[in-house]
Amino acid sequence: MYTVKSQKLFPCEICGEKFGRNQLKKHRKSKHPQPVQLLLISKRGVRVNERMPCDSCKVYSDLLWRYSESNKDVVHICTLCKPKLFDRSFNKLDALNFAKSGGGFETKRSKY
Repeated sequence: MYTVKSQKLFPCEICGEKFGRNQLKKHRKSKHPQPVQLLLISKRGVRVNERMPCDSCKVYSDLLWRYSESNKDVVHICTLCKPKLFDRSFNKLDALNFAKSGGGFETKRSKY
């Protein structure tokens, strides 16, 4: 004789329907999809001098960068959102952020 386990049901935070744990994950993905974050595929961008909204923050700006390779096709990014987007897409801001400041030239020279 088979015994049926009583499965614990969890409510969906958005619509309130109750599902098992695995079914709840599938329900959220299919019925309540989350917006996809903007990610760049290539670092190559072109400066654009047009007044347009930034695709990241939706603020109008005169100076934008146009990237043709991203997960959302062609995007225009303002100079304020560019470092944040590079950090999210490539896990670092810029190679110069890791460069050492100062040099060894004349560092031990005595002052006259």
